[in-house]
Amino acid sequence: MTAPDLLIDIGNSRVKWALTPPHHAGVLAEDEAAAHQGDPAGIVALLPECRPARIAVSQVLGAEVGARLGLALQSRYGIAPVLARVRPDHCGLRIAYADPARLGVDRWLAMLAARRLSLAQPVIIAMAGTALTLDVVDAHGRHLGGFIAPGLHTARRAMLASTRFDHQPGQEDPAGLGTTTEACVASGARLACLGALDRGAALAPANAQKWIGGGDAATLAPDLPNWRIVPNPVLSGLMAMLEATD
Repeated sequence: MTAPDLLIDIGNSRVKWALTPPHHAGVLAEDEAAAHQGDPAGIVALLPECRPARIAVSQVLGAEVGARLGLALQSRYGIAPVLARVRPDHCGLRIAYADPARLGVDRWLAMLAARRLSLAQPVIIAMAGTALTLDVVDAHGRHLGGFIAPGLHTARRAMLASTRFDHQPGQEDPAGLGTTTEACVASGARLACLGALDRGAALAPANAQKWIGGGDAATLAPDLPNWRIVPNPVLSGLMAMLEATD
């Protein structure tokens, strides 16, 4: 039986992973996740017992942690991981940033995943998490640019923290028009995110496919006609990166 690939997405507070057959062409619909404290040894201890054929890692904790993480993974699994880094021209994707290091690796991987799903059509890929990001790629793989805005919960917390509202927990309703202060703040944050996505999409080619991922994708998607949810875009991007690395 062919050994699986181990794909790992390490965020600021959580680690997600998936075991997938090599050369898997579909969307990664399922994964495992756990909270972490930023310690490479602790992160590696959370990962599954397996004998992977290859390991690919996305991490946002910095170069020093990344180096220690690579050593910890090699010690446990016996193979050197492929640590994702943004490349200006890779897998048919040419990024718009003059300095590739300034583009978040999660955005880059999400673009790789969306381009793979869109079969060389123009594509919009949004990520709805702590930040709300959107990137546009044309049919030729040219990254046209994007935006970064506060995410749904970030915008809500910032508003409540920056004002003298007498916040009453449990009264937030993110849908529709609010009838309490908390619901109005939640509604404003939601509409701000939806408006940003709508205006960002208007700057893309008219026939662009629209994808959204991230923790708040399911919350926003019902009010985004013609958008589709892409599960685990970072893990799917790691899979695309591995295939191009062979």
